Amino acid sequence: IGGTIVRPTSTKSIFYRSFDVKYYTPDIILVYGCQNDNEKNKWGTIDNTPYLQHQVSDSVTLASAFMGMIECLMRDNPNAKIYLITLMRVKATVGMNPVKMYETRYKHPRFETFQEVLDWEKTMRYPKVELVRQIGKKYNLPVIDLYENSGVTNDNADIYYGPIADDCTQVHPNEAGYKRMAECIASVLA
Repeated sequence: IGGTIVRPTSTKSIFYRSFDVKYYTPDIILVYGCQNDNEKNKWGTIDNTPYLQHQVSDSVTLASAFMGMIECLMRDNPNAKIYLITLMRVKATVGMNPVKMYETRYKHPRFETFQEVLDWEKTMRYPKVELVRQIGKKYNLPVIDLYENSGVTNDNADIYYGPIADDCTQVHPNEAGYKRMAECIASVLA
């Protein structure tokens, strides 16, 4: 579901929906999230206590929600193999102005230089990639690292993503991007 976050800010959150996984008795669970968890002050660290409540809360950090989700998935699906998947590099464009709904959130143009794009990825995307890696290590779960192993870079992102969205980035892959993600996942599962 586009725009969905891990944090349990609504019943549509990835955290909240993970409670339903047990009804499918899966053999394999692929956990891919954090794409839209953009409130940096609410990311937290793996030193936070895992959030295990089955209720909506805006005060829970991304790390607490993600760890709680993993603990619940492990508890409720003891025979399932759980894989965590990191974010992939994304597409961002220099010189574009965000549309009206983003005009107070971002400067105009959003990225004046390519270095600003790289800095954004380093501060707003890579920490979430690292968080997923750390959670994988903490729970001894395999991590499918799309960030490092997909082959998607800032130079070739146009191949794997559709048109730029209203905030001057594109995080949703196109058909070629989803195919690349599937190939990376399949190579680990094989």
